Amino acid sequence: MSELATRDNQAHPPPGARIAEKYEVVRLIGRGGMGAVLEAFHTRTERRVAIKWLLPGLVENPAAVARFEHEAKASGRIDHPNVVGIHDFGEFEGSYYLVMDYLEGLTLGERLEAGALGVAECARLMLPVLRGVAAAHEQGVIHRDLKPDNIFLPVDRNGLPRPPKVLDFGISKLERREARDLEITRAGEVVGTPFYMSPEQSQGKDDVDARTDVFSLGIILYECLTGRRPFTGKSYAETLVKIATEDATPVDMLAPEVPSELAAVIETAMAKDPAERYAGVAELGAALAAFADQSFDGGADWTGSFSATGTRSVPSVPAVAAELPEAVHHDAPHHDAPHHDAPHHDAPVTLPVAAGPSRRTLGLVAAGLLGLAAVLAALA
Repeated sequence: MSELATRDNQAHPPPGARIAEKYEVVRLIGRGGMGAVLEAFHTRTERRVAIKWLLPGLVENPAAVARFEHEAKASGRIDHPNVVGIHDFGEFEGSYYLVMDYLEGLTLGERLEAGALGVAECARLMLPVLRGVAAAHEQGVIHRDLKPDNIFLPVDRNGLPRPPKVLDFGISKLERREARDLEITRAGEVVGTPFYMSPEQSQGKDDVDARTDVFSLGIILYECLTGRRPFTGKSYAETLVKIATEDATPVDMLAPEVPSELAAVIETAMAKDPAERYAGVAELGAALAAFADQSFDGGADWTGSFSATGTRSVPSVPAVAAELPEAVHHDAPHHDAPHHDAPHHDAPVTLPVAAGPSRRTLGLVAAGLLGLAAVLAALA
């Protein structure tokens, strides 16, 4: 094992180093207590990539390694323009790495810190996201950690918006029988980010299906339009109790400009009983498409017929995204990403519950690094 892998728990390949003799590290993008994300390029294709690196101190933790590999396999099942692409996974010098799309831009969570979205902007941005989640469901992958910080709003080299991407399948559930050996949770465990969990997920039920993601998407839509989360508490436990027992304030009461019909769509998505929600993300998408600006040519795709199971072949997404604030193109290295040595209130966790601080921001992000860090910290 190299000096790099044994030096300390914060070790990661430095700029100029080569991983697996084909990925040359350019710079550190961000780092948490348990993982690092690096900008690199493939030495033969010269393609820029992001590499998620599991820090050596966790290599001896089987659960941490299993979650890392699980993300690679779950994401690798999905080939869709609105899901972050996974290109490679391997072991190198005593640790593990995951190669994915290099993205520049900001998360939806960061965008919402500037204020709520308008109705048309919300629909225009979220419809491609719903397509990505629907594509995951078609492959038997239930995300289980959908939240604004796991929705990325990329920009190209000129700062122009590109289609949104769904990130971080590290705690996803694989529904198909042949994938049971990849399951990473035990019955009764509560996994996910408390603010965005469905009631059944908050209770640790092991039979959650696509409707748990529908609930989370309803919460995201609620936050996009009102600028606030529907369920908040002073602790994980209090938040989960509110999700399970309290009704959210109607969207149109907090944001009167939101049509009551759209408020009803979100209320249906957030129904406590899964049987009362939309049967799948495609149904939610069809309902949301009615509120997209007529100039958005991607919205009409949701109004077609659906199969009896509520899933369908998801069409390619046009390069349409919400208007982004200025100064979203980050050229400077981001070495100031916060360290996470304990679970964060806004990051995925495995309960028992514990108190947590306020929401985080990421800057330049590659597939939910800090969410991974918090999950792995809970296992350490």
